[in-house]
Amino acid sequence: TDLFADNVPAEYIQKIIDHTKNYPRKKFLFQTKNPERLFYFDFPENVILCVTIETNRDYYVSNIPIPKRIYFTKILHKKFNKLMITI
Repeated sequence: TDLFADNVPAEYIQKIIDHTKNYPRKKFLFQTKNPERLFYFDFPENVILCVTIETNRDYYVSNIPIPKRIYFTKILHKKFNKLMITI
């Protein structure tokens, strides 16, 4: 599952993010195929964000097109200190 999928309530996501603040010495990885939704949340320093990009071709296997994922990944890189990409 993707925590940042459009059908996951924002309150649920925020509770999980807030829980990571209780463990500042631990690192947490949040991986998504929906990077646009990451902009709606504030992440603590102990969180690393990750965007999955399967291909440079759009096979329409998910709701967010691949070129759009790449675009938002570039913007995320400027906003957050720690960003990882899986291919």
